[in-house]
Parts: sequence; C-alpha cells; structure tokens
Amino acid sequence: MTQYPGFLRQIIFRLPVFPGGLFHIDRQTFLCIIPHEVRFLEDEIYFHRAAEKLLMLMTESQKKPVHQNARSLSSGEAGILHRLSERQEPMSAGELSRVMDIGSGGVANLLNALEKKGCVCRVTNPRDRRRIMVSLSDTGKQLIEEKKQEALELTAKLLTRLGREDTAELIRIYQKMLEITGDYLQNHCKETV
Repeated sequence: MTQYPGFLRQIIFRLPVFPGGLFHIDRQTFLCIIPHEVRFLEDEIYFHRAAEKLLMLMTESQKKPVHQNARSLSSGEAGILHRLSERQEPMSAGELSRVMDIGSGGVANLLNALEKKGCVCRVTNPRDRRRIMVSLSDTGKQLIEEKKQEALELTAKLLTRLGREDTAELIRIYQKMLEITGDYLQNHCKETV
C-alpha cells in the first residue's frame, strides 16, 4: 500500500463514500486515483516553498551593499539613470513615472537627489515651455559607465567562484525563466484583454 504523509492519510481516510450514489467510489478505486493528486499536491507545496526561498534570497541579495562611497546611488536613483541612459534623449518626469511605475512625488524626490549629485540636468522643453525635461549630465553618464563596469567586474568575480559548469547552468536556467516569464505574461495579457 502507498505510504502517504500523515496529514494526507487523514484527508484520504476521512473522505466520505456514498454507497450506491452518483458519486460512489470505493476506497480501493480512490487509492488508485489519489497518487496523481498527491503528486500534484506535493509539487505544489515544493514549488511554493522554492518560490519563497528564491524570493527571500533575491531580497537578501538586494539588501547587501556592494560598494558604498560618496557617489553611491539608491536603487531608485540608479533606475532613473539607467532609463535615461537607455533612452539617450531627455524624458519628462511624467514619462519616468510611467515607465518606472513610481508616483510623481517619488520621481521628484529622486530627481532632486540626482540633481544635487550633479547626475541629471533639467531643461525646459523647447516645444512646450510648461514641460521640464530631464537628461543625463556628463557626470551622470560617467557614473553610469562606472557602475556598469563595477557590476561587470563583480559579476565576473562571482561567476569565477561559481565555476564554468555552474555558470553555464545558471545562464541556461535564467534564460529559460525569462522565456517562461515572457510566455506567461503574453498569455496572461491575452486573458485580461
């Protein structure tokens, strides 16, 4: 007889049997059907716990400061600089708010901090003088390049400790997760439309 964890045995043997009824199923038939359901439940529990562990590890890794100095950035500040460097043209605070999914007050605070550090410049939009556009200053461009180089060097050092095989496996799994995420989001967006 299949051995089930204690809590599953209690569930299985407490299920009602309806003799002669429409939903009649004897215990022997039930025990032949249940292993698939038990496996599904075991998988669900396993993947839920794995997701909790992965999210905890990701959160912990973001808490650890890699390098702190006078030019260090908060994650929000780094995000704004990254968006501006990707776009390579000025953006309004409203555009930054939309693409980063941050409220306008939050963006204003981040831009103020970045302006104090000399990383961004605010200029009036020549086509619409009511709109203020934000762009990277030379200092901001230099800082972004430095941060990219630091991240590249640190990642290379960490991957060296991981080794060739594990590094290749990490990249393979990460690529697969990106594909799965893309498929999920594409299907999820279709369902909500």
